[in-house]
Amino acid sequence: MPIFENINLGFTFNPFLIIPGIFFLAVYTYFIYKFTIPKVKPVFKYFLITLRFFVLLIILFVIFEPIITINYNIEEFPKTYVFVDESKSIVNDDSTSRSMLIKTLLNDISDNSENEVKLYSFAGKIDSLEKNQIDRISFNGNLTNLSAVLNFLNSAKENISSAVIISDGIITDGSNPIYQSERLEFPLFTVGVGDSLDRKDISINKILHNDYIYAQKPTTITANILNTGFGGNSVIVKLVEDKNIVQQKNIELSENGINNIKFDYTPVSSGEKILRVEVSNIEGEATFANNEKSFLINVIDNKVKILLLAGAPSEDFSFIKNSLKLDDNFDVSSIVQISKDKFLGNDNFIQKIDSADVLFLIGFPASNSPINLSNKVLENIKNKNKPFLITMSPSVDLQKLKLFESELPFVISEIKYEKVLVQPDIIDITNPLLNNNSTNPIEEWNNLPPVSIFNSGLLSKPESDIISKTKISNIPVNTPLILTRAAGRSRSIAITASNIWKWKLQKSRINLFDNFIFNSVKWLNTNSNKKNVEISTTKKIYNQGEQVEFTAQVFDEIFNPLDNAEIKVIVKNDNTTDEVILTSVGSGLYESNYQSYSSGAFEYSGEARISEKLLGNDNGKFNVSEISIEKIDTKMDKNLMLQMSNLTGGKYYDLSDSNSIINEINDKKYNKVLNKSYIQEIDLWSNETLLIIIILLFSLEWFFRKRAGML
Repeated sequence: MPIFENINLGFTFNPFLIIPGIFFLAVYTYFIYKFTIPKVKPVFKYFLITLRFFVLLIILFVIFEPIITINYNIEEFPKTYVFVDESKSIVNDDSTSRSMLIKTLLNDISDNSENEVKLYSFAGKIDSLEKNQIDRISFNGNLTNLSAVLNFLNSAKENISSAVIISDGIITDGSNPIYQSERLEFPLFTVGVGDSLDRKDISINKILHNDYIYAQKPTTITANILNTGFGGNSVIVKLVEDKNIVQQKNIELSENGINNIKFDYTPVSSGEKILRVEVSNIEGEATFANNEKSFLINVIDNKVKILLLAGAPSEDFSFIKNSLKLDDNFDVSSIVQISKDKFLGNDNFIQKIDSADVLFLIGFPASNSPINLSNKVLENIKNKNKPFLITMSPSVDLQKLKLFESELPFVISEIKYEKVLVQPDIIDITNPLLNNNSTNPIEEWNNLPPVSIFNSGLLSKPESDIISKTKISNIPVNTPLILTRAAGRSRSIAITASNIWKWKLQKSRINLFDNFIFNSVKWLNTNSNKKNVEISTTKKIYNQGEQVEFTAQVFDEIFNPLDNAEIKVIVKNDNTTDEVILTSVGSGLYESNYQSYSSGAFEYSGEARISEKLLGNDNGKFNVSEISIEKIDTKMDKNLMLQMSNLTGGKYYDLSDSNSIINEINDKKYNKVLNKSYIQEIDLWSNETLLIIIILLFSLEWFFRKRAGML
């Protein structure tokens, strides 16, 4: 029963201003009712004056924001919280006897405790339990979440003298509860249920890796290794490709049972690579079968055949070719037209065009380019979906270029050969073609030297993406400078300017020009069938109550891994729809867990974004069987139960020897009556009741005025 000490009324504004306000309202109300049409009896007039005055007085009262502050004390008597694990593993082996012992213990605590006892059952979540419901406990929960119990106790506001947890300590949901146990300010008594014999083992749980990587480019592979009963032992962990050891590490197995080992792997050649992680055996393991795990990686060939076709020798041609030759993974050849019928590198140019992976058209076609050469290039682009980059170097002929218009990222609406000097004005700041090692790459691009562009009508196609427009004397102009097009299986990049070799002369520590050329080749040579976003589960079938593990890989358009994406996955079955957010673990890899409380078939769909830009999406299916995870591991974790109780000054009991727990929870040193002071503030100015009273009084006044026929 609360004991009230004092009640105060306060205002936000100076309360002395209320007095002149009351006087003003009284005069105002009398004035508006001094003369009425029609005239009414004085008694009725004074009734309306009083009604109007009181409603305006309440409004004035609310304007000053009144607050009632109440101070009171409450005596809080000690309580004992008791939690019983209702998961299936509790009575897995000995259903009848364990069940009866647990229910008997709960009844004994309820009947013999000197404190008020609050009973709760828990599995995946916590439920209140009445004493008359003890005999109906079914022990059919699919999960055991001890961290939820500890969080519940830490957040409780009552005078808890002690708490009791009856469980086998086998965690199948939530986090380790040891940290939450340390925060408790009262003793926790634990009662262990089940067999505590250890099954010692070492196993490889999962391996995180990118499914697609480039040849001769390093990547990171992470192996998650679990151990039971071997903490502190040394083992050798190997990453093996075929029969060759890629890397091996000597590690000490963690006492908490989890080790994450990272390997560096650089594939020499392209193709599918079967790798495996091996952990050395230790005598006494339950099985050696789970000490190794194989997985597959697809390695993309970096050796790209690039053919440069130039309508004439030019600085653009020389600078682009020199940049491409800096990368050993590029096989560069060229065909340069030096007169109408003469070429440099003209040895079997038809074969060169057919065998190339990527074409660079530099000022091509020129006015004197043979029609058969132009047709051969166009045939490869149109019929074979050969990717290409085109620059409008000085030798290009716009009239002949219109023959390529269906495959270009732009259309030529007007042919003019006058040129103007422009600078880049970057539009797509996140485009991977612009990536370099500068702290501010966009600023570097926007400050490049001017280049020449035709003063003709070049318009981007609707399906093209504009990376950069132009600016003249720092004034933006709506003319595309760099644009890309990915239509079906064809890809193209256009630079609508000449003399781009000047970008190579930028006085900067970064290789902006070279990186742009390298990134362009990667983007053009990317297989359009490969996904930039791949989301999957670690397996297709899970046990009921087992956490579903989601992994994802995210790449940009040139298949560089991205670590700053936001990935959201929607999981659905016939009855539920849930959302899962994946977090980055580095190297373009993401992971998260999802907990299913029902069995059956599930579908998922997810998407990855950076800011508002959609990078890609993926979907798939998995199944949750009716076999509960609680039936897989039924060994009691006695060590966990001991740690939880010892950290709080409590005690551990075996279920068969738990009778003395009642004496512990009745110990006077734990049970103290607390006298707690409380302060309650009531904001009258935001109270709905006052609003209702104001509306009712105004309505009442309006009703009587209408009845009297007053204006």
